[in-house]
Amino acid sequence: MEETISTIYFNGQFWKALIEKSNSYGPRQLAEYTFGSEPATGELLDFYLNKYHLLIFVQSEREVRIRKHRKDNTDRISKSHDEYKEKQKLMLDIRKSERNLLMKIEADEKYQLMRLKKKRKKRGH
Repeated sequence: MEETISTIYFNGQFWKALIEKSNSYGPRQLAEYTFGSEPATGELLDFYLNKYHLLIFVQSEREVRIRKHRKDNTDRISKSHDEYKEKQKLMLDIRKSERNLLMKIEADEKYQLMRLKKKRKKRGH
């Protein structure tokens, strides 16, 4: 069974939604969405009906569940948010290294092709 917990909080500048999904057989996943100004009921409905499926979730190894009905849950929110940012940065670093590797391979192929063209030109064929 899949469980989804959404927490909407104000971080001092923007209103944000932190979504945590968990399965009984899989790792926990985190995603974040920024509303900007305080979301009205219509904006929340629009988010859950039209934009929720566009979120990119990041896997989390440890449990960072945010409890409901607590006055001082800002610590738990910041831990979840920090972990989300850490996972997002790690994912971006992996993508960047993959992209750099592909660029090096393409540059090497281009260099080899240039050498082959020079060799053929020198032979006079």
